[in-house]
Amino acid sequence: ELGVPYEIEEIRRLVGRTAPEILMELLNKYSPGWDPAKFDLNALAQRKNDLYLQIARTSLASYDGVKTGLEWLRARGIRAAVVSNAKNREVTAAVTFAGLKPLLDEIVSRDEVPIPKPNPAIYLHAAALLEATPEECIAIEDSPTGLEAALLAKIPTVAVLTNFPRRVLESPV
Repeated sequence: ELGVPYEIEEIRRLVGRTAPEILMELLNKYSPGWDPAKFDLNALAQRKNDLYLQIARTSLASYDGVKTGLEWLRARGIRAAVVSNAKNREVTAAVTFAGLKPLLDEIVSRDEVPIPKPNPAIYLHAAALLEATPEECIAIEDSPTGLEAALLAKIPTVAVLTNFPRRVLESPV
Protein backbone atom coordinates (compact mmCIF):
# COMPACT_ATOMS: atom_id res chain seq x y z
CA GLU A 1 0.00 0.00 0.00
CA LEU A 2 2.90 2.37 0.70
CA GLY A 3 5.30 1.05 -1.90
CA VAL A 4 7.60 -0.33 0.80
CA PRO A 5 9.04 -3.72 -0.15
CA TYR A 6 8.82 -6.58 2.33
CA GLU A 7 12.41 -7.59 2.98
CA ILE A 8 12.61 -10.21 5.74
CA GLU A 9 16.17 -9.31 6.75
CA GLU A 10 15.26 -5.65 7.04
CA ILE A 11 12.18 -6.44 9.11
CA ARG A 12 14.26 -8.69 11.39
CA ARG A 13 16.69 -5.83 11.92
CA LEU A 14 13.82 -3.72 13.26
CA VAL A 15 12.51 -6.30 15.74
CA GLY A 16 12.01 -4.86 19.20
CA ARG A 17 10.86 -1.43 18.08
CA THR A 18 7.29 -0.18 18.11
CA ALA A 19 5.23 -0.46 14.93
CA PRO A 20 5.13 3.35 14.40
CA GLU A 21 8.95 3.48 14.80
CA ILE A 22 9.36 0.68 12.25
CA LEU A 23 7.02 2.37 9.77
CA MET A 24 8.81 5.70 10.18
CA GLU A 25 12.18 4.09 9.46
CA LEU A 26 10.86 2.26 6.41
CA LEU A 27 9.19 5.39 5.04
CA ASN A 28 12.40 7.37 5.58
CA LYS A 29 14.30 4.75 3.59
CA TYR A 30 11.86 4.04 0.77
CA SER A 31 10.01 7.38 0.50
CA PRO A 32 12.62 10.04 1.26
CA GLY A 33 11.01 13.38 1.98
CA TRP A 34 7.64 11.83 2.91
CA ASP A 35 5.33 14.26 4.64
CA PRO A 36 4.41 13.15 8.19
CA ALA A 37 1.31 15.37 7.99
CA LYS A 38 -0.03 13.08 5.24
CA PHE A 39 0.40 9.86 7.20
CA ASP A 40 -1.21 8.74 10.43
CA LEU A 41 1.53 6.40 11.66
CA ASN A 42 -0.71 5.00 14.41
CA ALA A 43 -3.45 4.16 11.89
CA LEU A 44 -0.86 2.59 9.57
CA ALA A 45 0.55 0.60 12.50
CA GLN A 46 -2.97 -0.60 13.34
CA ARG A 47 -3.47 -1.71 9.73
CA LYS A 48 -0.10 -3.51 9.74
CA ASN A 49 -0.99 -5.21 13.01
CA ASP A 50 -4.40 -6.27 11.68
CA LEU A 51 -2.67 -7.96 8.72
CA TYR A 52 -0.09 -9.55 11.05
CA LEU A 53 -2.83 -11.04 13.25
CA GLN A 54 -4.59 -12.54 10.24
CA ILE A 55 -1.39 -14.35 9.26
CA ALA A 56 -0.36 -15.19 12.84
CA ARG A 57 -3.66 -16.90 13.64
CA THR A 58 -2.69 -19.87 11.48
CA SER A 59 1.08 -19.73 11.15
CA LEU A 60 2.65 -18.41 14.35
CA ALA A 61 4.78 -20.82 16.37
CA SER A 62 7.20 -20.25 19.22
CA TYR A 63 10.91 -20.90 18.83
CA ASP A 64 12.19 -24.35 19.76
CA GLY A 65 12.45 -24.79 23.51
CA VAL A 66 10.22 -21.88 24.54
CA LYS A 67 7.17 -23.95 25.46
CA THR A 68 9.30 -26.62 27.18
CA GLY A 69 11.13 -23.93 29.15
CA LEU A 70 7.90 -22.31 30.28
CA GLU A 71 6.47 -25.70 31.26
CA TRP A 72 9.64 -26.37 33.32
CA LEU A 73 9.22 -23.02 35.11
CA ARG A 74 5.50 -23.61 35.73
CA ALA A 75 6.16 -27.12 37.16
CA ARG A 76 8.52 -25.55 39.71
CA GLY A 77 6.22 -22.68 40.65
CA ILE A 78 8.43 -20.06 39.01
CA ARG A 79 6.38 -17.20 37.65
CA ALA A 80 6.92 -16.03 34.05
CA ALA A 81 5.95 -13.01 31.95
CA VAL A 82 6.22 -11.83 28.39
CA VAL A 83 7.46 -8.24 28.18
CA SER A 84 6.89 -6.75 24.73
CA ASN A 85 7.09 -3.49 22.84
CA ALA A 86 3.99 -4.64 20.97
CA LYS A 87 0.54 -3.39 21.91
CA ASN A 88 -1.43 -5.59 24.29
CA ARG A 89 -3.82 -6.79 21.58
CA GLU A 90 -0.97 -8.11 19.42
CA VAL A 91 1.19 -9.66 22.14
CA THR A 92 -1.79 -11.36 23.80
CA ALA A 93 -2.93 -12.74 20.46
CA ALA A 94 0.60 -13.92 19.62
CA VAL A 95 1.09 -15.86 22.86
CA THR A 96 -2.42 -17.29 22.51
CA PHE A 97 -1.87 -18.41 18.90
CA ALA A 98 1.49 -19.94 19.89
CA GLY A 99 -0.16 -21.87 22.74
CA LEU A 100 1.89 -20.12 25.44
CA LYS A 101 -0.73 -18.03 27.25
CA PRO A 102 -1.63 -20.69 29.87
CA LEU A 103 2.06 -20.90 30.83
CA LEU A 104 2.40 -17.17 31.55
CA ASP A 105 1.51 -15.31 34.71
CA GLU A 106 1.70 -11.88 33.13
CA ILE A 107 1.63 -10.34 29.67
CA VAL A 108 3.16 -6.89 29.76
CA SER A 109 2.90 -4.62 26.72
CA ARG A 110 3.94 -1.10 25.85
CA ASP A 111 0.35 -0.05 26.56
CA GLU A 112 1.13 -0.29 30.28
CA VAL A 113 4.04 2.14 30.42
CA PRO A 114 4.46 5.74 29.26
CA ILE A 115 7.68 5.10 27.30
CA PRO A 116 8.47 1.86 25.40
CA LYS A 117 11.73 -0.08 25.38
CA PRO A 118 14.63 0.73 25.56
CA ASN A 119 13.26 2.60 28.58
CA PRO A 120 13.48 0.15 31.51
CA ALA A 121 10.01 1.02 32.90
CA ILE A 122 8.33 -1.93 31.19
CA TYR A 123 10.71 -4.41 32.82
CA LEU A 124 10.41 -2.77 36.22
CA HIS A 125 6.62 -2.94 35.87
CA ALA A 126 6.78 -6.64 34.93
CA ALA A 127 9.00 -7.40 37.94
CA ALA A 128 6.52 -5.64 40.22
CA LEU A 129 3.61 -7.62 38.74
CA LEU A 130 5.56 -10.82 39.38
CA GLU A 131 6.23 -9.61 42.95
CA ALA A 132 9.97 -9.87 42.36
CA THR A 133 12.90 -7.53 42.49
CA PRO A 134 14.77 -6.97 39.22
CA GLU A 135 17.68 -8.99 40.62
CA GLU A 136 15.34 -11.97 41.14
CA CYS A 137 14.30 -11.94 37.47
CA ILE A 138 15.97 -13.14 34.29
CA ALA A 139 15.19 -11.54 30.94
CA ILE A 140 15.56 -13.50 27.73
CA GLU A 141 15.73 -11.03 24.88
CA ASP A 142 16.06 -11.14 21.11
CA SER A 143 16.63 -7.47 20.25
CA PRO A 144 19.07 -4.70 21.13
CA THR A 145 16.14 -2.54 22.27
CA GLY A 146 14.91 -5.23 24.67
CA LEU A 147 18.40 -6.04 25.93
CA GLU A 148 19.02 -2.38 26.69
CA ALA A 149 15.72 -2.06 28.56
CA ALA A 150 16.36 -5.17 30.69
CA LEU A 151 19.95 -4.21 31.46
CA LEU A 152 18.95 -0.67 32.41
CA ALA A 153 16.37 -2.22 34.75
CA LYS A 154 19.28 -4.13 36.37
CA ILE A 155 17.79 -7.48 35.35
CA PRO A 156 20.25 -10.28 34.50
CA THR A 157 19.75 -10.82 30.79
CA VAL A 158 20.32 -13.54 28.21
CA ALA A 159 20.41 -12.73 24.49
CA VAL A 160 19.05 -15.21 21.97
CA LEU A 161 20.25 -15.10 18.39
CA THR A 162 16.89 -15.41 16.64
CA ASN A 163 16.77 -12.08 14.82
CA PHE A 164 20.14 -10.40 15.21
CA PRO A 165 23.73 -11.58 14.83
CA ARG A 166 25.86 -11.96 17.94
CA ARG A 167 27.92 -8.82 17.22
CA VAL A 168 24.76 -6.66 17.33
CA LEU A 169 23.61 -8.10 20.66
CA GLU A 170 26.99 -8.05 22.41
CA SER A 171 26.84 -4.32 23.26
CA PRO A 172 23.26 -3.07 23.15
CA VAL A 173 23.75 -0.20 25.60
